[in-house]
Amino acid sequence: MMLSARAPAERRWIGLLLGVLHSLTVFFVSSMIVGRLLELGYPPSAGGDTFGHLFKVWKLYSEGYRPWIKDWYCGYPFLRFYPPLAYFLAAYVAKLAGDFILGYKLALFASYILAGFSMYYVALRICRSELGAWTAGVLYAFSEWHLRMGAPEGNLPMTLGYSLAPLTLLSVHLVVEGGSRCDFLLSVLGVSALIYTHHTTLISSLAPMGIYALLALVARFRRME
Repeated sequence: MMLSARAPAERRWIGLLLGVLHSLTVFFVSSMIVGRLLELGYPPSAGGDTFGHLFKVWKLYSEGYRPWIKDWYCGYPFLRFYPPLAYFLAAYVAKLAGDFILGYKLALFASYILAGFSMYYVALRICRSELGAWTAGVLYAFSEWHLRMGAPEGNLPMTLGYSLAPLTLLSVHLVVEGGSRCDFLLSVLGVSALIYTHHTTLISSLAPMGIYALLALVARFRRME
């Protein structure tokens, strides 16, 4: 009985250590790969969306949420800062940092850490493998597409949306398999944040959500036989 009681405790400690190791890995790899984002001056760009998104952060940082030129999204109020959450997050960080460029860079940098955390958490809930979740989190955070969206493309909303996308699979998993209140709360908040960060990423996630839902339902029905 002592051995059987010790095994779950040891497993929890192993999971905790792998979680800490994953966090440190994502942070240090982020510093090495995308550390240039935090250098002084304007962010690196190669003709992408960098300065268009940076302009919105500067507008919020300097003047707040007010009407502006009609050339941007025809001046329609709902679209002036759409999708809003990415820009409000960067502008809030900019207020704390005292510089709108640094706020923009820190928001981009945080997207790589957030991507690693979200994929790690979702993979751990679905696959129940600490090592598999650790690997999935690191590979997802530093995929070639994610790195390119951050720099040189500089697409702030899409980069942050990519970081939240794994939580869509968690929502499907919870509907099919159930889960704790904490999992449900995280899933609801994550998907809601994704809608306000980059709604087209949610649309792109519908296909993998449907495929996973089908596979999860088939697996569940087989277990019931």
